[in-house]
Amino acid sequence: MGCPSSGEGLAPVASLLQSLVGFIEPPAHTRVRAAIRKVVSPDVVERMRPRIQGLVETLLDRVQGAGEMELIADLARPLPMLVIGDLLGLPTEDSVCLKNWTGALAAFFGGEATMARSRDAMSAAVDLEAYFRHQLADRRARPRADALTCPAAAQQGGFLNEQELVSNCSGCSSPPPDYDAPHRKRRAGPAGEPGAARPPAAPSADDPKRD
Repeated sequence: MGCPSSGEGLAPVASLLQSLVGFIEPPAHTRVRAAIRKVVSPDVVERMRPRIQGLVETLLDRVQGAGEMELIADLARPLPMLVIGDLLGLPTEDSVCLKNWTGALAAFFGGEATMARSRDAMSAAVDLEAYFRHQLADRRARPRADALTCPAAAQQGGFLNEQELVSNCSGCSSPPPDYDAPHRKRRAGPAGEPGAARPPAAPSADDPKRD
């Protein structure tokens, strides 16, 4: 089987990519990147520190009883999507749909080209676009204290257009690549046990690399 011969068949996917910050050139790239930086500024991330710590602890609690964990599957992959979802004010229960949609797109771009993957990617692109258009419309009608309200307001002011918002919200909701690296199983026991994951040492006052 092969992919559709007509580029029109992949129009939903192309629609998402055409305004994604990694696929556009200046001056549009500079403008979109500036808007994204406001949403994920150092101050915003610092305010999220307690929430991020709580998400990490929740993920670790899920595997504590098993005594071991898949570091990538159990922590590194779900955490970014949970953090981004929290930042954007997306309902936690929507994370499953977002994972499925972005996973279908990742499989299309990163795997063997098949008709089934093309269909899944097109369907996922349509669903992602509809989902974020709904979320943005909801923020314009009912602003709230989340990062998605700021882009919605930016669109109203003409700084970003609707497609740029939809494309980049979809892009930032994608999970990191699942690198099937060896040795990724780590013990989930208390720090100090053989194989236990240890937190990085805090920098000392004499450390020249310390900010």
